[in-house]
Amino acid sequence: RHAIGSADPDLADAARLEGATRGQLMRLVLWPQIAPQLGAAWYVVYLLCLWDVESIVIIQPPGGETLALKIFNLLHYGHAAQVNALCLILLGLAVAPLGLAAAFRRTRQFLLACEPGPPPRALTSAATMIGVALLAGCAPSDRENAMALRSQCFERAVVFGARGVGLGEFNKPRSVAVDRQDNFYVVDMTGRVQKFSPDGQFILSWQMPQTDLGKPKGMACDGHGNIVVVEPHYSRVNHFTPSGELVAQWGERGTNAGQLGFPRAVAVNGRGEIYVCEYAAMERVQRFAVVRQAPSPSTPLPSDGRGALQREPPRLLSVLGKAGTEPGEFNRPEGLAVDAQDRLYVADSCNHRIQVFSADGRFLRSFGKAGSGLGELSYPYDVAVDPAGKVFVCEFGNSRIQVFDPNGQAAEIIGGPGAEPGRFANPWSIALDSRGNLYVADSQNHRVQKLVRRGQVGKARHASENYATGSLATLSR
Repeated sequence: RHAIGSADPDLADAARLEGATRGQLMRLVLWPQIAPQLGAAWYVVYLLCLWDVESIVIIQPPGGETLALKIFNLLHYGHAAQVNALCLILLGLAVAPLGLAAAFRRTRQFLLACEPGPPPRALTSAATMIGVALLAGCAPSDRENAMALRSQCFERAVVFGARGVGLGEFNKPRSVAVDRQDNFYVVDMTGRVQKFSPDGQFILSWQMPQTDLGKPKGMACDGHGNIVVVEPHYSRVNHFTPSGELVAQWGERGTNAGQLGFPRAVAVNGRGEIYVCEYAAMERVQRFAVVRQAPSPSTPLPSDGRGALQREPPRLLSVLGKAGTEPGEFNRPEGLAVDAQDRLYVADSCNHRIQVFSADGRFLRSFGKAGSGLGELSYPYDVAVDPAGKVFVCEFGNSRIQVFDPNGQAAEIIGGPGAEPGRFANPWSIALDSRGNLYVADSQNHRVQKLVRRGQVGKARHASENYATGSLATLSR
């Protein structure tokens, strides 16, 4: 409106007196005057869209990734060379409209000098086709919420939820966990935990007490059936009842043994001991012994005077690993799992591998290396193990799930980048239920997918003392 209001009204009046139509008035009188202002405004918006990350995360289509988001993710992992190359590409895209505008101006001047009159029909037809294509690309499309899978393990993928902040909706889900009744829990960037039935029906939700410093990441089910939620930026671990009541909270920020620095994941072994992995200041996994009897929900926990619940921290049992690339060393451990023999599996994300340790902390083996082929991994963010020893790895970088046999040999790849059921966009977390179904926190598609198992496995798991004391939770890692 400002641009049109700045046009010379005398020229518009003269054109009307000469019998100009509305189209001619716009094309021959108004457009030449307002085009520079509109072009400058568009260019500013274009630059903001090109470089902005926070707004793009909200409006980007499911399964999409802009260069700005790619740069942000690479910065997150310290890949300076790739970041520099992509920044040069973004710089080229930033100045490209200026070059195209200059080229268009010269071409137009040449065409007008050669043959005065309206633009050639071919040019107007091409512009019309481009406009129609852009409008068609913006039209919403319906997607199925289930699809058959070509997989040895799973028969189909079922989609739960969509992007949003309402009940049953998600904003970048970060972690999933499964309880003893096969209900599943999801925590997302809104800082809330939502509970669903096995068929995806919303049951209830609760909000984390604090989210100013950052959002929770990492979930499991402890030996008492409570839902464990990790808060990296608060360096603490929370235990909620399945109804969302906070019954325990522990953790102290620091780098000494027994303290926590940016904890990312949690798992529980058959003895009810809790593993917590950390990154940044300390690249390690710590094992804690917890009190065997759960606090009574009717008994309030003592407060620190500021309203925060306190609890005597679990006793530290052992510390595994340090920063590095050698066996037993870690570079951003992101996910944990424990199998039926209490072996510990660590998703060593930036080393692009899975490391396996014995119940007493001895390094056993590792598998995976950087890449996108079968048996190769790109930023494994989570790992899960079923009762038969099959290992499921959630790859953030390759946007897929990869299955390994108990010996660490790659068996199959499920999914890949995309928005259709059975495809993923930067999945963050996985969890197994008692029937062997796999839940996937499909973060950039803002949904959870359930991969339905062929047949039923682990049916007798609840009868096992191991799983009754907490290793079921580890399968939800």
